[in-house]
Amino acid sequence: MRASLFPQRASRLFPWGLRRTRLVARQQSRPVHWRHLPKALTPTENSYDSFGTFTGSVLPGGEGASIIYTGVTKVSKERETIRNEGLREVQCIATSMDPDLRTWRKLDKPVIEAPPAGAKIVGFRDPFSWKDEDTWYAGVGSGFEHQGGVVLLYRSKDARNWEYLHPLAEGTWNGQLVSNPGGSGEMWECPDFFPLGDKHVLIHSTAHNVYWDVGVFDKRELRFHSEKTGLLDHGAYYAPRSMLDGKNRRILWGWVQETRPPEESKAAGWASAMSLPRVLTLGSGNELQMEVPPEFASPRHRGDARTSDPGETGQAVSQGHSSQPRGRGDLQVQANRERHVRA
Repeated sequence: MRASLFPQRASRLFPWGLRRTRLVARQQSRPVHWRHLPKALTPTENSYDSFGTFTGSVLPGGEGASIIYTGVTKVSKERETIRNEGLREVQCIATSMDPDLRTWRKLDKPVIEAPPAGAKIVGFRDPFSWKDEDTWYAGVGSGFEHQGGVVLLYRSKDARNWEYLHPLAEGTWNGQLVSNPGGSGEMWECPDFFPLGDKHVLIHSTAHNVYWDVGVFDKRELRFHSEKTGLLDHGAYYAPRSMLDGKNRRILWGWVQETRPPEESKAAGWASAMSLPRVLTLGSGNELQMEVPPEFASPRHRGDARTSDPGETGQAVSQGHSSQPRGRGDLQVQANRERHVRA
């Protein structure tokens, strides 16, 4: 089996691009060995993503492969969507007919060019999507100023023209005034939303932590109602995204943020890493549970951390890691933080 992972990469703090790391597993049950491939998406000069290609996800359905991602440009303060940064975010699509996913074509213009009219938002990025029969849905991480994080829900019949509906779910700001709204619960970053068992799960990153909510998705109202919530991890884990594997397991991949001083990362020539994958399930009380796939037990005992494949080109590595990623500050674990999600 071959799969692909697209972590972000930046040779400097800006602009960011997506560096492609490709999974090469000789057996379908062993998603262990990784190999770097050339960059998949990079900023296009004088275009809607000239200042960065940010996080996105697979856009299901249609011919070939498609991804929906956030493009960033430098703008005046009046047009910014990232507070005090002079940056504007839009949602974009790129497609590939290449079975190896080496080449991608961007659409001529963004598919979602602005946040909802009249909304005072403090971020607009990291889209995820799903398809239900003949309708596509997309959620975008955002936040209402001095109110709290939110997932903005969109709908489309052709995956090109999108209609804003309403918040899929909302959170509560902790009242702290910080320059990065993602650090105070004022914005939710990298949301993910998917069915699991007979429930739905919402995962989002905010206030230097990752949280999960298990609840019910009302398909008539198109709103998520949280029934149980918790802290997903302690430590440097952040901004995860999930997928279904060939065994129909829900697999979660996360970014392990850098904890070394910047000077050490620069000297090493790389920063941060991708986490081990985690299999998600629901417990007897509908709490979210995680475990490392059993495929990793054998390589761990054998010390089989690296591999090379003479049939492939590129550098073999045990985990994908991005160079000089976006700085988010030191992790502050607050296990007793009160947090509320409202539909």
